[in-house]
Amino acid sequence: NGTAWNSNAISIKNDNNVGIGTTSPNALLSLGNAINARKLLLYDDNNNFKYGFGIQSNELRQFFPNSATSRMVIGTISDSDGTTFSEKIRISSNGNVGIGTTDLTGQSDRRLVLDGTFGTASIEIKKEGDRIIYFGTGSGSSGQDVPLLLFYDGGVIKSQIDSAGNSFFNGGNVGIGTTSPTTNLEIFD
Repeated sequence: NGTAWNSNAISIKNDNNVGIGTTSPNALLSLGNAINARKLLLYDDNNNFKYGFGIQSNELRQFFPNSATSRMVIGTISDSDGTTFSEKIRISSNGNVGIGTTDLTGQSDRRLVLDGTFGTASIEIKKEGDRIIYFGTGSGSSGQDVPLLLFYDGGVIKSQIDSAGNSFFNGGNVGIGTTSPTTNLEIFD
C-alpha cells in the first residue's frame, strides 16, 4: 500500500486513494483532518459567491450565498433518464424551509411550508413508533381537504380539532379560563 505519487499538497496511493492536505488518505478522496469553514467549494467565483462544505468543531456545514435568490434544494434524479431533477425540499437564504413546494415567495412569516395533495401535507410526531400528534388534512363532509389536528395517547385519539366536522377532547376535564377544571367542562368568568 505504498505511494504512487506524492507532493506536499496531493498524495495518490497505490490503492487509488487520493489525499489533498494529507499524505495518508483512507478513502478514495480524503481532504485531511484540518478544520476549515470552507473545506470544499463546489462553485467559487473568486468573490463571495460560493457553494460548498465546511468543517467546524463538531459540525458539518453546507453553505450557499446569502442573497435573496439563493437556496439549497434536495431532490431526486429520474431513474429513467438519469438527469431529470425533482425537488423535494428547499431551504431559502433566510432559513425558511419548503417541503413539497418550490415557492417560498411571500412566506417570510412562515418558517416551514408544507404542500402536497390530499393527506400528504401533514406533520406527524411519533414516540417510539406510536403517533402522538398529527396535523394535516382530512376529508370534509363534501370530500374537500380540511385542516385536522389530532392528539393520541396509547394509539387512541384523545383530542380532535376538525374544521369541518366533529371536534372533541376525551382526555380528561376541559377548562376555559382555568388551568385546573374539576368537571367535564368548567368555564371561569
